[in-house]
Amino acid sequence: MGFAENDLAPDETIICQTGIHPIILWSPLSIVAYFYVLSTILMVIMVSASNEMAMPMIVWVITSLLPFGYIVLKVIKYKCTEYALTNRRVLVKTGLFSRNVVATSLGKIESVRLDQSVIGRMFDFGNLTFVGTGGQGNVLKNVRKPLVFRQKYQELLSKPESEMKAAAC
Repeated sequence: MGFAENDLAPDETIICQTGIHPIILWSPLSIVAYFYVLSTILMVIMVSASNEMAMPMIVWVITSLLPFGYIVLKVIKYKCTEYALTNRRVLVKTGLFSRNVVATSLGKIESVRLDQSVIGRMFDFGNLTFVGTGGQGNVLKNVRKPLVFRQKYQELLSKPESEMKAAAC
């Protein structure tokens, strides 16, 4: 993860870095599998109804390959989202072509909320909400190892800067 290192201010160190959990790729893969099975069944029906092979093959290729665009979008989201905790702020970077960066100062954060489903607890992912002054929340979705990220944040608030050590989440 290279964005956070390039966006550091003087005397700022990265405490913890993470990203989106790979579980977000499960949904697109299951959709592709569904479309593949559906298109194969459709091709068999079309071939058995007529002896022509060209048209069913074209339909099969289109319905099989169409969902792969969805997978590509999810892989881009997975690869291009970074979350970082420094000794001064929380950084969130999303996007490949158009970049969206949110940097929240630690002094402006009032609380951190962790939302984890049963599946999230099993596979170690969840949503973290950093509630800032004024009540607005910055939601980090599908965070990989959210408990470690939240723990590092809480340690950061309770220790002086000189005692904090950089860690990988």
